[in-house]
Amino acid sequence: MAKSEEKCVECEVAVLGGMVVNVCAYAKPAGIDCQELKNNFLSGKITIKDMVDTILPKVKDNKDAIMELTEIMKLANEE
Repeated sequence: MAKSEEKCVECEVAVLGGMVVNVCAYAKPAGIDCQELKNNFLSGKITIKDMVDTILPKVKDNKDAIMELTEIMKLANEE
């Protein structure tokens, strides 16, 4: 990042939230409505952590989804 650029926390949160929604869409966790999850995130009702905590137990057999969700949480915790 160039010195003149400022960190956009809201932008980072939006991107990470989109990544979680993307994982939800391809992993298709049983009993989870990904569109509802997305709407709740966009309206501020839930956080990235809430979304990950909701999806993670439902994708325990999907190594790619687990890896992505774990990485998303690492990035979210850096903020």
